[in-house]
Amino acid sequence: CRMKTILIIGGYGNTGKLVAEHLMLNTDCNLIIAGRSLDKSKILSDKLNSIHQCNRVNSFILNAGNSGDLKRVFKNIDMVIVCSPTLEYYKLIIDEAIESGVDYFDINISKEKNDYLFSLDNIIKVKNLCFITDGGFHPGIPAALISYSSREFDKIEKSNVYGLLKLNWGSYTFSKETIIEFIKELQYVKPLIFKNNKWINSPYTDKIIIDFGKLYGKQRFYAMYLDEMLNLPLKYNSLNETAFYVSGFNWFVDLLLIPFIIIYLKLFTKSSLKIISKLFFFGLKYFSNQPYGVTLKLKSEGIKNNKRKYFEMNLYNEDAYEMTAIPIAACVKQYLVNKDKKTGVWHQANFVEPVQFINDLKEFGIKVEEI
Repeated sequence: CRMKTILIIGGYGNTGKLVAEHLMLNTDCNLIIAGRSLDKSKILSDKLNSIHQCNRVNSFILNAGNSGDLKRVFKNIDMVIVCSPTLEYYKLIIDEAIESGVDYFDINISKEKNDYLFSLDNIIKVKNLCFITDGGFHPGIPAALISYSSREFDKIEKSNVYGLLKLNWGSYTFSKETIIEFIKELQYVKPLIFKNNKWINSPYTDKIIIDFGKLYGKQRFYAMYLDEMLNLPLKYNSLNETAFYVSGFNWFVDLLLIPFIIIYLKLFTKSSLKIISKLFFFGLKYFSNQPYGVTLKLKSEGIKNNKRKYFEMNLYNEDAYEMTAIPIAACVKQYLVNKDKKTGVWHQANFVEPVQFINDLKEFGIKVEEI
């Protein structure tokens, strides 16, 4: 059958180029690297063709806010992956994808964008299209981890995931748009956990301490609700506790900046976002310490053969961009080989078959440990 062609908007960016590399290594799809700079797109496409001794990668100059550009390139592709901070254009990209009959994948965290996507679910199904959102590792992996761990039990009763981000923030380069979009989304963060058959609020003052062993020791975590986890209690009716918890910026950001930013955004909404974003990046850059790395820890418990059982997993990569790109590539791999197309709108973590997903994460470069 014909090899599918995938367009990556922001394909030469920090995450986009890694997604492209993993797709070249692990799939047979054709790629189009797109962005505002044709030179950067062509440099990467030429490099990938040279490394893999093929002619599967092309370049395209694209302004994501230009409907004409989108229409032209969407005529010749099967899926678009949005890896750039183009949230101001999300409606245009989504609408053009639907109009052109193109499948869609994005990695941008946005409540507004997700609300719009899911409002179009019926239209997308009628068009026989597959739209995947919340790609990456958080969101993107936690709900899939919990589904994976459910195989270990006759009844899974408790399953929580803890995301520890210990990054050398000073070594990363972020666009102003990326930082501002992240700050804006903090106002939508909901500290919810599922306990005793209902989702309840877990205030920012409530902290969970989890031991990450010799490398990181005991770390403080706070609840962060992910949409991908909403239906887990319905899928596993024995599950009476589940949540995602996050930590790891640093003491200055975790204890001082984030509480201040959340309160500030509720009071003043979008005013002074540039100042807040600069303060946030300052806190990341100058207060983060070694050792660096990204870890997701799963802790599940339940009943197996009428006995209490405990199951843990650790997923680790030292590079946050790799930790983001690898799950995206693993998900797209499943999309490419799935004969029975899943139509409608999906969260990445709920789109994937979890066993194959975890196996691919391991094969693509994430360290996976089961305990």
